[in-house]
Amino acid sequence: MMTHQAFSCLVLRKCRMRGQDLVVRGGASLRCLCSEANTHVRNAYFLLGLKPEATKKAIKMRYYELAKQTHPDVLDGQRASAPPKSVAPVVKDARYGLLDEPDGPTEPIKFLELHAAFEVLMEALEAGPTSKKATSVERGRKQSQRARTLGEVLCDRVKDEPEAAAEVWAELMHAKLTVTGPMADLLFRACAKPRGGGLVVALEILSDGTYEGLISQDVRNSAIASLLGLCGTLDWDVDEVINHITDLDRESPEVLAALGSFFCEGTRSPY
Repeated sequence: MMTHQAFSCLVLRKCRMRGQDLVVRGGASLRCLCSEANTHVRNAYFLLGLKPEATKKAIKMRYYELAKQTHPDVLDGQRASAPPKSVAPVVKDARYGLLDEPDGPTEPIKFLELHAAFEVLMEALEAGPTSKKATSVERGRKQSQRARTLGEVLCDRVKDEPEAAAEVWAELMHAKLTVTGPMADLLFRACAKPRGGGLVVALEILSDGTYEGLISQDVRNSAIASLLGLCGTLDWDVDEVINHITDLDRESPEVLAALGSFFCEGTRSPY
């Protein structure tokens, strides 16, 4: 596995070969992967092990594959053995790959490099070759984003591939990753798309996630409300959802509100 220091040296050599300078700010604690926008893109392809002609789907699949190997969530053992005062490096600017390393470059930060490279490629593909650079407001928004969990990263896949909802869920189950309300809603909406698996897969996610302890009661309440909302817009059988609602679920104001909203005409009781 290439460490940040090794990768930085490689980029530095490539930049010098092209007569470019490596941008260094704040001494060794803040560095830029390269000084030219086009070189950022080439370096990003190199880091992900892809050719420049790779499709957007191929880039995302490679990102998800590498994230499962390098994300901090799968390195709990290493993180637990780190010095108590060690502060993990964070991406300060995903577009340019700027890294803030309070303790210096002593630890591998492969995922940060991976994420920065992915952001560079996604922005380049979405903006096009003639687009202007990101505004300071956009950069500030990116800098303020919190670190995303591996589960959130993997769930992004179903935005483009709703048919992969069951596969993504299997990966979350295998890795024992905690599910948040937005993650559950994203998976359910993917299930609602053609070839997404439908209500059957959505209810399996709800049941299995609860049983395995990946879905807390609060998240379960939010997930049930999400399912009831989808039943109101799709041809899903609401009775199937109601059959999965427990007495504990009915104590939630969020679940009760969702039930009341679905049966607001009063022609039928959910109890």
